[in-house]
Amino acid sequence: MIFVREMQESDIDAVSEINKEAFGKDAKADLKKILGLPQYYCYVAESDGTVCGFLELTVAADEAEIVFIATKNNYKRQGVANLLMSKLVEAAKENGAKKIFLEVETSNLPAIYLYTKFGFREMYRRKDYYGKNKDAIILSRPLDF
Repeated sequence: MIFVREMQESDIDAVSEINKEAFGKDAKADLKKILGLPQYYCYVAESDGTVCGFLELTVAADEAEIVFIATKNNYKRQGVANLLMSKLVEAAKENGAKKIFLEVETSNLPAIYLYTKFGFREMYRRKDYYGKNKDAIILSRPLDF
């Protein structure tokens, strides 16, 4: 059974490994800095004692932004991202957000599919944001539906 809970300091190593898998970056130092800050909301998905996904959300005023969401490779297509997205929407609403924003690379089709499934729509694009011919799509979703 997979469930979502608040990230703890003891999860940092596991989350950093997932971050490396998904984004190629070690996130330990960043996670240690933000964990517990009032504008950051961090959650992990866990299955049988294994951290299998995580999300990082910020809320400022009435806007939320998805900073990171990722699933461990061997847990993909098992509903982890859906559980995390559901928690993300719930946490954003609970903390006063009226709208959620995110950015995603145009080539990340699985993520784009997930976001559109959760009601996100394209606002605009940032040309070459991730490098030559690697555009970013800025998506948003209101939280009043």
